[in-house]
Amino acid sequence: MGELDLAPFCDGYHSTKRAKKNTLMNAIDFWLECKYLVEDQNWHPFTIITVGSDIKEIIDEEDEKIVRLKGECSKEQYHAVVTALNERNQYNSADCMQEIWNFKEQRKASLKECIDYILKECMEDP
Repeated sequence: MGELDLAPFCDGYHSTKRAKKNTLMNAIDFWLECKYLVEDQNWHPFTIITVGSDIKEIIDEEDEKIVRLKGECSKEQYHAVVTALNERNQYNSADCMQEIWNFKEQRKASLKECIDYILKECMEDP
């Protein structure tokens, strides 16, 4: 989760605007550049939108680095970067827990189940 796929960089490097020579080393260098960008914990290129009653975080298409990537990457490479960013944002957040799991039923726990569990634990412990 949140790892940048190397394949689009090796497969499609000749179609990028950065390519001077179609070499594997150039593809890997560009992939590493993008990988470091995706792994940068200080970069959060997301904007919050409301869809009905749901709040979602989507890629901010006006972010300076996103605009630069769009200009330098092929569509496949850009998609790989956006996918890695979305996965990092969803599953590797250090700020909060994204889901609470009901291990007995092998599914996400509802908010009601969480509250019931916490209250039950508090009532049992003196």
